[in-house]
Amino acid sequence: MTALSSLVRGKNNGAIFSRYFTSSGTFIAPQTGYYRIVAIGGGGGGATAGATGGTRCAATGGGAGGFCYKVVQLTAGTSLTVTIGAGGGAGSNVTSGAVTAYNGTAGGATTVVGTGVNMTANGGGGGLGTVSNIIRAGGAGGSASGGDINFTGGSGGSCTSTSGGPHATGGGSVNLFGAASCDGGSISATAGASAAATGGGGVGGKGGNRTSGGNATGGGGATGSVADNTSSGGAGVETWYYRNASTFFQTSLSQSIPGFAYVTYGGGAGEYSTNPTITTPGPGGGGGGGYVSGGGANCNGGRGSFFAGGGGAAMSIDNTNSYNAAGGQGGLYGGGSGGCAVIDNTGAGYTQYGSTSAGRSGVVYVECVG
Repeated sequence: MTALSSLVRGKNNGAIFSRYFTSSGTFIAPQTGYYRIVAIGGGGGGATAGATGGTRCAATGGGAGGFCYKVVQLTAGTSLTVTIGAGGGAGSNVTSGAVTAYNGTAGGATTVVGTGVNMTANGGGGGLGTVSNIIRAGGAGGSASGGDINFTGGSGGSCTSTSGGPHATGGGSVNLFGAASCDGGSISATAGASAAATGGGGVGGKGGNRTSGGNATGGGGATGSVADNTSSGGAGVETWYYRNASTFFQTSLSQSIPGFAYVTYGGGAGEYSTNPTITTPGPGGGGGGGYVSGGGANCNGGRGSFFAGGGGAAMSIDNTNSYNAAGGQGGLYGGGSGGCAVIDNTGAGYTQYGSTSAGRSGVVYVECVG
């Protein structure tokens, strides 16, 4: 059972036939009947930014792909053309001595087109990088159309701080359930020059915002947002419920997801350095933010779990060594990746390296239910 099939399959009415597409192709209905179709667009790539002491910089996360769901009756032999949107590209690697920034790029649109079907799940926008002026929007979430249900993906967190830095925000999550927000956490802190990073969005709630000081915030959970300035991950639940479709779907902890040993459905915690409770968010949990300020350590944002956003990574170093920072990658499928911002305050040539990840590609899932 895949993550996606466990999401959309009914508890008491399993699929007669099912298939998912991670690359473009053609679906031919094997029999006449009713089909459920899910399409998710590609996630946006995170931005990067690097600077020296006295120069501010910021990098925002990419937006998630749109979500589109439809039930349609197909006749045996009906052909549907499936196009899978690629994940958006990451901002180029930076070094803090270069004083430069690179934007991420947008994810591609996922489409399903054929007799009675014209679905589009657009890709999420790329994150934006900047030096000096650190006011930047996050990548916009992808819209969707042509389904019985169409949800716009969560956006990457924005940065509206007027002082401080480096700042890096988390990527957006695919909005599976119509949550009020699946955005990565935003930064509006204006206190000092501390590094600040935020968590990625979860399928049921946003990453935590940073409104004061430095530090990092947690990623959103499967059903819960993270409170502002809080490093713990968002809340999760034992069972996901899809309440917006004509049929009631659910998946529980007793249903396994191959290749993923989950501990909780909550988001990852915001952490100092590379400590990964960040790497154990459950399905739908956003990656936590990672930060280093002053001390010597490498720094990673958390990788988002299925569909969720990756965490941002912000590093400000003032000792005599070189270190690496990396924004967290968005989760399969359609998650936006977190931004990465680095500053070297010593002026002594000890360079900080920053990188981030491309957004995740989209997916299409089709099942016949009778």
